[in-house]
Amino acid sequence: MPIAAYAGITAPSLFVLGERGHPVVQRVAEVLTNAVSKSSLVTVPGASHFMIATHASDVARLIREQVETVETLR
Repeated sequence: MPIAAYAGITAPSLFVLGERGHPVVQRVAEVLTNAVSKSSLVTVPGASHFMIATHASDVARLIREQVETVETLR
C-alpha cells in the first residue's frame, strides 16, 4: 500500500515497538507513525518481537492509557 494511503487514518493511533526489535520493524513503526496523523510511537525498553508475552504488563498499560486518552477525546 502506498505510504500516502495511511494519511487517511484519522483515529488516534499508537504504535508500540520493542527496544530490541529488528531494525526493519523499528523503521516501519517510525515511518507509519509519521504517516498516520494523530499517532504516537512508544518504545518498550528491553522488549523485542514477542513483547506481548515478555512485557505483558507494559503492553497492557500502554493499551489502557491509549483507550483512556481516546475516551477523553470523545
